[in-house]
Amino acid sequence: MLAVIVLYRRSPAQSAAYQSLVDAYRVLGEVPSIFLHDNSPQPLAVGGPNVYYSHEPNNHGVSLAYNRASIYAREQRFDWLLLLDQDTRVTPEFVKALSVCPLAHPESVVFVPRVRDEKGLLSPFQYKSGRGKRITSCPDKLPLDRFRFINSGLVVSIDAFLAASGYDERIPLDFSDISFGERLQTSHVTDHFRVVEAEIFQAFSENEVTSSDVAFERFRFYQKGALAMAEYSTAGLVYSLRVLMRACKLSVRHRSLRFISQALRRAND
Repeated sequence: MLAVIVLYRRSPAQSAAYQSLVDAYRVLGEVPSIFLHDNSPQPLAVGGPNVYYSHEPNNHGVSLAYNRASIYAREQRFDWLLLLDQDTRVTPEFVKALSVCPLAHPESVVFVPRVRDEKGLLSPFQYKSGRGKRITSCPDKLPLDRFRFINSGLVVSIDAFLAASGYDERIPLDFSDISFGERLQTSHVTDHFRVVEAEIFQAFSENEVTSSDVAFERFRFYQKGALAMAEYSTAGLVYSLRVLMRACKLSVRHRSLRFISQALRRAND
């Protein structure tokens, strides 16, 4: 299994995902294979056993990173990808579950953990008409036509990833997980995913206090993903409205009209 961690303005030593993954494997007496994709402006001097480092200074988001990792994984003959956000904390129980679940469910090609944040169960979640809704509990098998998962913690077979044509690189970050779920479903790769008996914790960057410039850069990623989703989703209007609603919220928070201006300008392009 190849673990993929996308870094941005953070070293591996500052990444909860990297540190917790190494620690979890150490508890089990193993060393993980890690693909580090760095979207930071300046490259890092990164080394270590079983670590491959890829640098993309123009920051095209996570979709490009995952697709590059899949190519590397196929070349190196890995069978599975594990996707992790840099702020996700994993546990030895989660890592151990990943070695058991594919063997217990050979008909399944997608596995996800129960991901929790400060508010409770974050993923998996119910998905309908372009909107996600938190659930309080879930069985160990969920259909893709009614449920989705976030990127972090996703375990997918290389064959399934490539059969679904990977991630949509027009969607750099936000909604990339929703889009990938749709690709898995519409390409008939699978109609379900399995939930492993393990939990991991996710810190949301959206909850961090950021400058207006950082928030604006982040909003542009959100807008690009939403508009790409609107092009081929039956809930296209929902995604367009979500862009405008977020722009209004950010304009109030940062006391700047440039978020609304950006939303309207792209909407009229």
